[in-house]
Amino acid sequence: MFLRVSDNEAQHAGIPAAQHGLLITLAAEDPEATQTVGDLARECHLRHHSVVGLLDRMEERGLVVRERMERDRRRVRVRLAPAGEQLLERLSAVHGAELRAAAPALVRALSEILTYSRESMSGGTDSRP
Repeated sequence: MFLRVSDNEAQHAGIPAAQHGLLITLAAEDPEATQTVGDLARECHLRHHSVVGLLDRMEERGLVVRERMERDRRRVRVRLAPAGEQLLERLSAVHGAELRAAAPALVRALSEILTYSRESMSGGTDSRP
């Protein structure tokens, strides 16, 4: 449910889920760290050329900035642009509201799993069919 809401909100904001994932990955990194295209590809489990295509479209929208590195001009550093940060903040607010709404059901489900697990490990009888 949460992932569906996340994907729907990203689509509503005009970005595909893969671009949203890249925004989250960039935001999760230390702002002082150097995040390259190769780093993003590894982190997101995507091919290098797929990340390049995603970044091309994101850069056109002003969501990310790519900069050639001084020491090795073949390497490109990627960072969030202010518009990317703002979009991610808006989407994160929706995610927070969704998690708060889903919290009681999630807590119940986890409690049931823990109870079932404890009963199974202690050799107790399970009342489930």
